[in-house]
Amino acid sequence: MRGRATLLSLLIVLAFAGHGAGQSVNPSSVVAVPDVGHAHAELGLSSYRVDAFVEDSGVSQEFPRNLDFRIGVLRLSYSPLETFALGVEVPYRWTSYRGGGPEGSIRARGNPGIGLFLDWAPEGREDRLRPSFRLEYMTLRTGTDRVLSVSDGGSRFSGTLQLTAFPGPLPAPWRGLASVHVEYGPAAGDDPRHLESSLLLQAGRRLVAGRWMELTVCTVAGYQASSEARQEANLFHNRTSHGAFAGVLLYLEAARSDVRLPSLSLSLSKDLRPRNAPSGWRVGLSLTRAF
Repeated sequence: MRGRATLLSLLIVLAFAGHGAGQSVNPSSVVAVPDVGHAHAELGLSSYRVDAFVEDSGVSQEFPRNLDFRIGVLRLSYSPLETFALGVEVPYRWTSYRGGGPEGSIRARGNPGIGLFLDWAPEGREDRLRPSFRLEYMTLRTGTDRVLSVSDGGSRFSGTLQLTAFPGPLPAPWRGLASVHVEYGPAAGDDPRHLESSLLLQAGRRLVAGRWMELTVCTVAGYQASSEARQEANLFHNRTSHGAFAGVLLYLEAARSDVRLPSLSLSLSKDLRPRNAPSGWRVGLSLTRAF
């Protein structure tokens, strides 16, 4: 009886939701425009272990078992013109609640949709902030009424502004990055319009500079707010949601532009003071290569 009551309380928490796109903040992923006539590939992976759901009042309801959200994203882009690139994004989601015993397990997995994006990185002096922009349209599959789902069926329009200080205004071993992301989903059926925004900051320095590769360590911090709390393709619906996060990020990159080796970034971050949102740890990984 206790196991069933625990599962019932979990389902009640999840039922105050709508299905969402979620996991839009991955510190390991950045906007990059390849040289004209070249392509750029990125494989991004993110794993989010949820410990609890935090209500608007700050009261935390811990999950008795493991609640995990994982997403893999493949992005391919090509630059037909100087400073512009056209791309496609294909995500895949795994969501699971492993209850054990009489509670059982709940799982959902699949491709939620496909996205098309345009990247622009205007030319500028090397000693100044370097801006990059991304405009994207994401169409999602029709959602389901399951407790855990990979899609809510609503299309998304989004824009991202990224500013990189590297090596520009900072001393040579240092680098910095700021990114602002805004996402809009029109009203569909009984679901109101959806608006989400996030801010991501990175700052760090190069620790190892080899002949072919260099290692940079950054601290990361960010803030995310949503009009409906549509997060993690789960169910936090009809209430505003917000929260901060902080962590560390490692970059392993080619030491020179003529070195054609893939770049790797790895991040670990923790939710801070979430409201009407899940709370937990997130690991992000991104592998990129220009062709």
